[in-house]
Amino acid sequence: MNKKAMKNRYKREPEKKRGIRFKWSPVLCAVFVLAASTALVFLHDFVVQMNCFTVDTVTVEGNRQVPERDIVSLSGIRKDCSVLSVNLFTIEKRLLTHPWIQSAAVERKLPSGIRIRVKEQEPLAIVKVENLADILINTQGMPFKEYSPENDNLSALPVISGLELTRIQDRYMFNGRLFNSVFDVLQEPSMTGIKHVKADKKVGLTVTGEKDGPENGFLTETPAIELKLGFNHYAQKFELAEKIETYFENRFERKIISSIDLFNPDHIIVKTKWRSANCRETKT
Repeated sequence: MNKKAMKNRYKREPEKKRGIRFKWSPVLCAVFVLAASTALVFLHDFVVQMNCFTVDTVTVEGNRQVPERDIVSLSGIRKDCSVLSVNLFTIEKRLLTHPWIQSAAVERKLPSGIRIRVKEQEPLAIVKVENLADILINTQGMPFKEYSPENDNLSALPVISGLELTRIQDRYMFNGRLFNSVFDVLQEPSMTGIKHVKADKKVGLTVTGEKDGPENGFLTETPAIELKLGFNHYAQKFELAEKIETYFENRFERKIISSIDLFNPDHIIVKTKWRSANCRETKT
């Protein structure tokens, strides 16, 4: 008869390996963290103060209106500072305080360079506001700075009159039907050679063009020609004005057009002048 195997109660347990145990107390942890932090600070200061990381060159890209020296001065970058210590975000914020700078990006060019890339505002027109300084608006229709003829080389921009500034959420801007009409005309590709846009709440827009060159389109007749366009359908009205101009060129060589009233396309009024400066008016 097979006997059941019994467990040997007297079998020795394997001895546990003995070694040195090191217990991390809160005090030791604090001392280690403090020592590591101090070492990292000293290492950081040592690397930052190395001569090879001292700013040597600052390059500026994308500027047209703002001189490079003004951008570098506004950035606050010094030639004796370290490239590694420059706060890129702070410099970008400083650059955005300039009215001409729409966006800015700053980056390090190791070991000793800083590159600044700016995007300037794209001016669309000069707006004359009664009792205020002239204002520049960008291609989004937003005013961004006062116009300075001495500093801003923008004599070719069209001039707008008759608009009013309105305040919306602590910002001054142009809006409403009249401004939207002006914005549409200035954005119309076919409306070339515009020199002045007069806005009126009752009759809409009157645009004036002057001759700068033979290729600048219909609004380049000499002397200045006025187109009274009203509030809408500007592309179609401009096309109609070109046809009228072609008709007069072919039929009346001694006459030039001084104005065309296209407020009502069904009743167009054309004013002409003899080349001897005698005024005549023709209605079609």
